[in-house]
Amino acid sequence: MERRKNSSVLFLLCWIMPYWLFFELLATKLPHYVLPTFPAIALLTAASLTLWPAPRFLVWQKIIYIIYALLWSVVAIAFCFAGSALLITTSHLISIRALIALGGSLPLVILAIFSLTKNRVKHAAYNIIGAAILIHAGLFWAVIPNLNLIQLSPHIASSFYKARLCSESVLISASYYEPSLVFLAGPQTRLLDPEQAAKSLIEHSKCDLALIDEKDKAVFLAELEKAGIKPHLYDQISGFNYSKGKN
Repeated sequence: MERRKNSSVLFLLCWIMPYWLFFELLATKLPHYVLPTFPAIALLTAASLTLWPAPRFLVWQKIIYIIYALLWSVVAIAFCFAGSALLITTSHLISIRALIALGGSLPLVILAIFSLTKNRVKHAAYNIIGAAILIHAGLFWAVIPNLNLIQLSPHIASSFYKARLCSESVLISASYYEPSLVFLAGPQTRLLDPEQAAKSLIEHSKCDLALIDEKDKAVFLAELEKAGIKPHLYDQISGFNYSKGKN
């Protein structure tokens, strides 16, 4: 904060802040969207670590510091366990890779907490950075590829290919409009609203299959009922659409 008026620091802050605000307001959030801000964040972080003096606090500042340190200590420990816990609870899978990340990051977090108790803030920061690298490696190497909860498009495409009635069957998708589904289920995939999906299925009822979200089921079935068609349920898939933030 003491160097916030420095032209280099201001430049880096102006690089980061508008981007951050824009993506906070944006509904769709994917990790690679914010990559252009990483160089600026890395430069500011490196500069702060080289210039960071040991802090001296007044009594009230020390109380706030202790509360803040306790809060983030709990969060950091939770992050160490998060990957393995998520796989066990959602996919019923114990991953050795995720456990390696846990075993590597947890000691570093404990060392960081110990450094904070000795007022060695810089040492704590180095340990937390090391822990963060291991946690992220575990997440991208072990957790995300095995997290069935978010693998909606592959599950839908697999179900479609198993259930299709003809070799030329087309998937009609209402409400779920992710591009990945088109890549996996074929370029003929139709992305329509529930009413149009029902009409399209009526026109191609011998071969095509429809994918309907639970919230659109009533509209879809009502449209089929008008045409005197009773649909057959082949499969049900549950999951989390991370790009929309919805189940």
